[in-house]
Amino acid sequence: MNHAPFVWGAYAIAVLGFGAPMPLSATAFTVCALILYVCIKLVMATRYSMFSLFVLLPRPLIDAIIDAVRPQPGETIQDPAAGTGGFLIAADRAIRRRTDDLYDLTEAQRAFQRHRAFIGMELVTGTRRLALMNGLLHGIEGGDDGMVRLGNTLGSAGSGLPKSDLILSNPPFVTAKGGGGPTRDDLTYATHNKQLAFLQHIVRHLKDGGQIGRAHV
Repeated sequence: MNHAPFVWGAYAIAVLGFGAPMPLSATAFTVCALILYVCIKLVMATRYSMFSLFVLLPRPLIDAIIDAVRPQPGETIQDPAAGTGGFLIAADRAIRRRTDDLYDLTEAQRAFQRHRAFIGMELVTGTRRLALMNGLLHGIEGGDDGMVRLGNTLGSAGSGLPKSDLILSNPPFVTAKGGGGPTRDDLTYATHNKQLAFLQHIVRHLKDGGQIGRAHV
């Protein structure tokens, strides 16, 4: 069997989706193959196109937003509709560029960046699985539930997300039929509009003095 198309297909998916060129060592190949497998399973399960998984928000736009909000070491950064974790990875990448890949930080600060700085929530199991692999590929382990938790931000799980210094997310936060209506009772304005409910979550979960980075697609 000719494995070359599979090898380069996996490599292309990893680079396109996660922006990190990888040498094709045995470990890198295994990781790429796993990513490709999960991508295919997700496409089959959700009827998404492979293209739509990675370009719902263009990378240059993500990077421009990150440059504008300038995430800092020691900040808690949240994406309540994390998808594959692109915003969180971009924030980590920006911090690493300014801290010599975290080597300018103390060991305690580096541990915070790896385990506690980034947190997201994603409704779709397969997409969340991609986000976890994305985080691990970039050195973000997250807490007990990983970088991205599985759950509905507009349900009880969302109210358990911590207040954050910086919240990065891009609308539309959910599909028209995805996840059901908002069921939280801690929002100021009762609404069936999921976009408005997400905006309320973002405002409620900012620490005092926090900032919101937002993008429209």
